[in-house]
Amino acid sequence: MAGTYDAVYVPRANINSVWQQPGIRCRYPLVALSVDALFFNFNTADGMAGQSPYVGNEVWGTGIPLNAFSNLNLRKAFTYSFNMTKFVAEQFLGEAFPTASPIVMGLAPYAPPPAPYPADYLDKWHIANRPDIIEVKAEYYFKLAWGGIDDRSGNPDEAVLPEDPSHVTTTGTVWNSGFDFKIVYNIGNEPRRLSDEMLRDEIKKINTKFTMTVVGVDWAQMLDEIWWVPTNGRSIIPIFTIGWLADFADAHNFAYPFMGTYGDFSFPQSYSNAQVDNWITQGIQEGNPSLRVPIYDNLNNKFVQEQIDIMGVIGLGRRWERDWVQGWYYSPILPGTNLYPIWKEDLPWTDVDSNGKVEIKDLAAASKAYGSYYIQPNLPPNPTGPPGYYTSNWDSRADVNQDMKVDIKDLARMAKGFGFVAPPWLPPP
Repeated sequence: MAGTYDAVYVPRANINSVWQQPGIRCRYPLVALSVDALFFNFNTADGMAGQSPYVGNEVWGTGIPLNAFSNLNLRKAFTYSFNMTKFVAEQFLGEAFPTASPIVMGLAPYAPPPAPYPADYLDKWHIANRPDIIEVKAEYYFKLAWGGIDDRSGNPDEAVLPEDPSHVTTTGTVWNSGFDFKIVYNIGNEPRRLSDEMLRDEIKKINTKFTMTVVGVDWAQMLDEIWWVPTNGRSIIPIFTIGWLADFADAHNFAYPFMGTYGDFSFPQSYSNAQVDNWITQGIQEGNPSLRVPIYDNLNNKFVQEQIDIMGVIGLGRRWERDWVQGWYYSPILPGTNLYPIWKEDLPWTDVDSNGKVEIKDLAAASKAYGSYYIQPNLPPNPTGPPGYYTSNWDSRADVNQDMKVDIKDLARMAKGFGFVAPPWLPPP
C-alpha cells in the first residue's frame, strides 16, 4: 500500500486488507492451467536403509504394506473420505473448481464435439464425476479393501446395488487391522497441509484403527523422496501431495505426467496401464481435433474408474498491482510476472486497454462486459445479485469502481473521462 512494491501475492485470508485501497488494482479471476492432487503410491519403494520412513513396519495395524494402494477399494475409500466441498470453501473461499481427472477443463475437447455430446460436455463430465465426501461409501470400500466380501456382488453396480456397508458380510484386512503411516506435504504450503489434515481426521472418524500422521518436509527433501534416486525414481512416500503447471496448453501435457507409465507422477507412484499408454500415444499423434475427443474421453473415464489419485482443484487466481503498472496480461502457463510487456505510467482506470487514451475502444470493452458481475459470498465487497463465480462476459478491467459488477456507474466514469490523452513520454535527461 506504501508503493514499495509494484505487485505482490496476497493470500485469500488477507484480501480485505487491500481490497479497494487507493492506488491498488486487482485483476480477477485468473483461471489456472494447473492442478494439485493427492497421489497414491501403488508400490512404495524401500529407499532408506531398506525401509521407507513413512510406512511403519510395513504390516497392517502398526504400519502399512508397501503395495497397500494397489487395491482399488482402498483408493476409493480414501477418495470418498475427502471433503472437497469444505476444502474449496475454507481454503479457497469458493474460488476454485474441483476436477475429476487431470485433464482439466478448457483443454479438451478442442472443438465442438460430434453429437450426442453437448457443447459443455467436458465441464458437465467433471462436475458429475468429481469426488466428494460420502462417509457411507467410504466405509463400504474400507470394509471391502483387501479381502472384504459383498453379500450381493464383489463389484456391485451402483445403480442397482447401493454402496452400503451393510452389504459387506466379510470385512477385509484393512477394516479389521487398521493402518498407521505418514502422509507428506512441503512445509509452507498451507492448502496442502490442511487438505492432508482433513483427510486424516475424516478417516479417523470412520475407524479409530486408521492412523495417518501429517508430516511437513522441506521442498527439496520432498522432491528427492518422490523421485528417490536409490530406487531409480520410485517414491518412498505412500501418499504425497504435489501439483502440475502446464508446459503447453494441451490435454497431453496433463494426461502423460499423471497417467503414462513413465509420467512425471505416475512413474514414481508405480502406476502403469498398457491401454492407457496406447490412448496417450493416439491422443498426441491424432491431428483431427474432433477425433481427439473420444480418446481423451477414454482417459478421463479410465482415471475415474481406477481412481488413480484424489484430484484437487483448479484455483481462480488474482493479480494485485499498483495502478501505475501497465501492460500486464494473463498467461496461465507463465507463473509470476512476465516483465517484458509491462511498464510504469500513471493512467486513469477508465483507460481499459492502457494505450494512453480513453476512447471508443474502452467504451466498447465496457459495453461488452455490461451487466456482468463477480460474486463470491465469502469475499468483499459481496454485492447484491445472483450467486455464482462470474458471468461469461465478465472483464475486471471494466469494473472501474471495483464494486465487482460492470454497470452504468462504470460507463458514466468512462464517458466523463472520454477524450483523455496521456502526455508524450520524454526520456530522462
